[in-house]
Amino acid sequence: MPDKQTLSPKQRKAIEALVGCANVSKAAEVAGVSRDTLYRWSKLPHFQAALEQSIQDALSELSRALVSRGNTAVETIGAIMTDRTAIPAVRLRAAETVLANILRLREQIDIEQRVSKIERLLQEVRK
Repeated sequence: MPDKQTLSPKQRKAIEALVGCANVSKAAEVAGVSRDTLYRWSKLPHFQAALEQSIQDALSELSRALVSRGNTAVETIGAIMTDRTAIPAVRLRAAETVLANILRLREQIDIEQRVSKIERLLQEVRK
């Protein structure tokens, strides 16, 4: 039996299945264990940590894939938005998409700047 900090091969397979499957039942089936076993493992701190890390890794991979397609998406939306032969509703939707994303990006940048400022102030107070 592995020590408390080591994942067994079945636990590693279960984590992979949990990250890749739509629900726990399917993940249990793919991993070759029962749902009860998955729920029991999910209470183990080292299993939770490994699962969280796997989720973060998967999200990072997806983010990189999205970023790599970002320029193409922007160019496509721009082409639709400026295509005088496109249906007006489609052009309007493209313009709305651009504006909404600009506003969302601006909000995110603003929040990140505020959080950074708060973190700096907290560090100064702790000194």
